[in-house]
Amino acid sequence: MLRRSVELTVDRRLNARENVGGFIELEFQVAADTVQIRIRDQGAGFDWTPYMDFDPDRAFDPHGRGIAVARLSSFDDLEYIGVGNEVVATVKKGLDA
Repeated sequence: MLRRSVELTVDRRLNARENVGGFIELEFQVAADTVQIRIRDQGAGFDWTPYMDFDPDRAFDPHGRGIAVARLSSFDDLEYIGVGNEVVATVKKGLDA
């Protein structure tokens, strides 16, 4: 049931007037010791600063934890650029990372 709800939400957002015809830019940069992934969209951005760390006040909110989870568990660095419509995620390569 949850999966169907998520699918409907994604479909609704993809077909929303403000998103039709939009696109994202995705860029990978691979170096000897890191992989960087840059994602930029056409949106107006958002205030990402409250979402970089867990906030106990939002523990049971239906959203708002994904950025902190990604930053702490998936990336060695996560940096938002400017107004928040661009993010650079960095992963260190190697066993010692």
